[in-house]
Amino acid sequence: RDPLLVPSYWIVQGMEGENDGLVSVSSATWGTYLGTLPADHMDEVGQPPLSIHPAYDQKKFFVSLGAFLYGGPAPL
Repeated sequence: RDPLLVPSYWIVQGMEGENDGLVSVSSATWGTYLGTLPADHMDEVGQPPLSIHPAYDQKKFFVSLGAFLYGGPAPL
C-alpha cells in the first residue's frame, strides 16, 4: 500500500469496505466485472517506481488491456 494513500484507504474502508486507497472494490465492479489487480492507483501507472507491488506488471497489464479492447482475451 502506498503511504500517500493510507489516510484515504482508512476513510474509504470505513465507508465502503475494501479499497485501493481511492476507490472501493464495490464501486469498481460495474459492467462486466473482470476482477481486481494486486495494485493501487499509484501502482497502476508505475508511480512511485519503487513501491509497485511485486505481483503487478503495469506495462504487461496495459498491453493486455489494449489487446482486450481490440477484441482479444480479458486482461490479466
